Amino acid sequence: MNKKKLKRFLGEWCRFAVRDATGQTFGWPTVVSAVLLGYILKRTGIGTIPNQIENGLAVAIVSWLVALVAAILLTGIRAYRMVKPLGVTITDELRSPNFTFNEDVKGYSVTAIVKNRSSAHLKDCVAYVINAPHVDGSIQPRYVEQFDLPPESKKYVHFGYWFSRQPPHPDDPDINLSGPTSAGFGGNRCKVPSPSRLHIRVVAQDVDSKDVYCDVWIDTNARRLQAAEVPAPDVAITQTPHRETAT
Repeated sequence: MNKKKLKRFLGEWCRFAVRDATGQTFGWPTVVSAVLLGYILKRTGIGTIPNQIENGLAVAIVSWLVALVAAILLTGIRAYRMVKPLGVTITDELRSPNFTFNEDVKGYSVTAIVKNRSSAHLKDCVAYVINAPHVDGSIQPRYVEQFDLPPESKKYVHFGYWFSRQPPHPDDPDINLSGPTSAGFGGNRCKVPSPSRLHIRVVAQDVDSKDVYCDVWIDTNARRLQAAEVPAPDVAITQTPHRETAT
């Protein structure tokens, strides 16, 4: 975490802690502070504070301090998620509604479940397949979908699909990658062989991008598309694609 991100993390942590402490001051911390204040006064030989206003003010201050200490311990994760809000997991259990036809032609999908773990609204999130093959033979980022993520919400990005068909029609020989539509049928199709290792990246404004790697393959026995997450390679692609070139 660089200096800028560390500064933001500490700022978010303090903001969450102070806000939570203030909101809880007159809840359970009041009971704790009353007992704690009584113990401290007794140990110091003061006994009790005779002035009711001063006594109430002392209880309020100690209550806020007790709540602040508890909030500091509990809000670190929330502050970290403000700095790194994106979480991405891969599944082959969800079928895209766009590729579900009938019993003769069955569509299967591999899906990235993108989660916003923070309390901020993330706008203009974009999902890419970074290592997609293009018609000119090059390997470049392929734009998949753009979306917004409200606080603590999730988005299902279906980035790959495959069809099984009843005889005499053959199953798809390769795995298709989702992407922008084109004017001509098949003009923007993109496919990878089975098995393939794909690099998925989700980017959003003002936060770190999230990368995940997965193997995708066609299970010829079960006649379905499957996927599994794999560890990131030692040398990963760090350049974020430009949206205008990815589309």
